[in-house]
Amino acid sequence: PMCAPASAAPTSVAGSAELSSTQLQAIEALKHAAPVTLQPRGGTLLLAITEEQKRILRRYGSVLCIDATYRTVSWGLPFFMLVVVDSHHKAYPVAYFMVSHETTEAITEVLLYLKHLVPDWEPNAVIMDKDEAEIQACKLVFPNAVIILCEFHAKQAWLRWLRTSAHGVTKDRQLFVYKCLNGIMKSPSTQVALSRLAAFENLLSTKKSAKLKTWFCKEWKPCLHMWCPAFHSQIFTRTFTTNNYVEGMNYALKSMLMLRPNLRVDSLWMVVVNDFTEHYKLQHMDNNLRDSGRGATWTTQKFPSEFGTRPTCVLKGLQDRLERAKKIHLSRVTTVSNVLGQFRFLKGNQTLQAEYDLSTMEKKYVASQGPTASSQQAKRPPKVGGRGANTPLQRPPCTQPAQSPPGAGAHVPDGAFQRPPTSTSKRATKDMDAQATGGSDVAPGKGP
Repeated sequence: PMCAPASAAPTSVAGSAELSSTQLQAIEALKHAAPVTLQPRGGTLLLAITEEQKRILRRYGSVLCIDATYRTVSWGLPFFMLVVVDSHHKAYPVAYFMVSHETTEAITEVLLYLKHLVPDWEPNAVIMDKDEAEIQACKLVFPNAVIILCEFHAKQAWLRWLRTSAHGVTKDRQLFVYKCLNGIMKSPSTQVALSRLAAFENLLSTKKSAKLKTWFCKEWKPCLHMWCPAFHSQIFTRTFTTNNYVEGMNYALKSMLMLRPNLRVDSLWMVVVNDFTEHYKLQHMDNNLRDSGRGATWTTQKFPSEFGTRPTCVLKGLQDRLERAKKIHLSRVTTVSNVLGQFRFLKGNQTLQAEYDLSTMEKKYVASQGPTASSQQAKRPPKVGGRGANTPLQRPPCTQPAQSPPGAGAHVPDGAFQRPPTSTSKRATKDMDAQATGGSDVAPGKGP
């Protein structure tokens, strides 16, 4: 029943005695979400996208993230999610689909139909894991888009291969090879990347590195332009190099799926359409309202109406300047010219003369009147010691003669400077306290 065409009459679905109430609710939810169900060759396909998701895809779909997660249903079908990042730097899911066979043909058919639903959408970059079926499907449907491999998953694949004991790479060499690959990935330009690649291949020319060289030349050298950012630096990707946005959304989805009663497909889509999609839709609306400041009642109540409908950060800055201006007494301000908007403001011991352009409200200090540096230095009391002192360092004389520790046998002359013990141990602290009270429990001949 979940694979029935979306154009099927509601009466035929509701009149079927074989469907349970839960399945009917799932089909009704998919109907409101504008689902699209197809019957590809050799398998089943289910695609769901709402009208709001279409609008978000048109607006922010220049950089697309795609990834699949598993263990969402009892059948073991992969659940794919397409994610974009909005202007608030928040992830937003734009489409979901499930396929019975994770092949290039099935994923290509999904992307073709998705492009048919949103004809004015053309991504510039697609970020994904190193999955051959996804890569070939994106190359067929979006030939002008740049395929970018997730930086995190690429490094994870390197470490997993290097740490496998069957490959025979020692621990010291594991770290060395990982640093070499990371250096190629972080190359500032394509020339530097190619030179580092050639140097790394020369290091793998020994017999001990035959298996390592075969793995690198087969798996990672042909797709160097996908995992090295220097080869697609001319594409505006908004500095996205990982697929962590989709990974985070997969984790959030599975957290919601823990509350469902069973592992059937209909319960999965009920949570996806009714809870998961609506959650991110409301989050996007709240972010828009918070950033724009328009139509927010709390904004007009918190700030004066003459500030207008500006962003919250601007309103807070205006409010702060207004509060500081209220603390300035009029006796400290002297008007120089009402025409030019020129005045003098007494700040401390100096008088700053500022010019204001009333049309642009630009401020420029034109003069600084007040005591000169020489007069200020003359009035300043002389420093005693330290940086910039006029006299050498002089220690004040001691008013009382220093007492030697009991049993020390050394006499300290009057007026001498005696430093306290530098030890911070408990024993030293206890000895110092005993000396201050006039007694000591230190043995004769042993000082603190």
